Amino acid sequence: MALWTLLNDTQVGSNWLRAGETVNDAVRSIALIQGAGGVLIPQGDAQLATAAANVQFLKRRGNSAIDALAAQQLIAAMLLSPQTLEHYARGVVTANVANLAAFTVAGNDGLTYAAGQKVLLVGQTTASQNGLYFVNTVAGTTAPLTRASDWLTGASLPPGTVVEISEGTTWANSQWKTTSTGVATVDTTSVTLFPRQQRGTSAAMTAGTITISNVWLLAGATINLTENTSGGTVGTLKAPSASRTTGAGTGSFVITSSSGTDTSTVDWQIFNC
Repeated sequence: MALWTLLNDTQVGSNWLRAGETVNDAVRSIALIQGAGGVLIPQGDAQLATAAANVQFLKRRGNSAIDALAAQQLIAAMLLSPQTLEHYARGVVTANVANLAAFTVAGNDGLTYAAGQKVLLVGQTTASQNGLYFVNTVAGTTAPLTRASDWLTGASLPPGTVVEISEGTTWANSQWKTTSTGVATVDTTSVTLFPRQQRGTSAAMTAGTITISNVWLLAGATINLTENTSGGTVGTLKAPSASRTTGAGTGSFVITSSSGTDTSTVDWQIFNC
């Protein structure tokens, strides 16, 4: 669990300092002993150019702060080591963004992005471009995307890195995990991310079967099935391995019932990793 959090993306300046507070006071506020005041939840992207010159306002929770120098060292270590961070973004974009310099801010899983927010890209045609980005100044309907400070170009990304998504019509409160083998280098190594879980409800089965399409499905995933609305003669539900096609948003599987007259709707849940 991360030991610190950012409240916004305002860079160091007198507008955010508390009365009588110095930059070092603010820096000191970030490095909290986790047990001293509860867990801190990240809300924005640091965008730190250096630990001292671009530190953002951080909220103190608890009394056991370490000294400013140690805090600065902690920030620097986090910038160089993405695995130490709790990665997060407002939302996720599953389609390819053709022009990273002109990202369309509206219509992304029900979200419209504003400057200073973070977005996770998972459907890039060039897979090395997948990952976290910072939304810069919006001009009209678009904004340039630049790498988030916890996913910097050239940084080492450990296998199994997880990104938390907070909003979205489909993907709110989801977790996306890198599935690439070994340590990846951001913007050099192809990176694939899959949702750890995906769920939905089928339409009514026809003669005890229905195909679920356009899902994120890894080989070896577990699929749980539960009857939602009963119809016809209810049977036992399965999703046979032989019926599954893996894919990143293009996967599919078949739900079958032991009853050939089962017309129930089915709640399904995929556990990828």
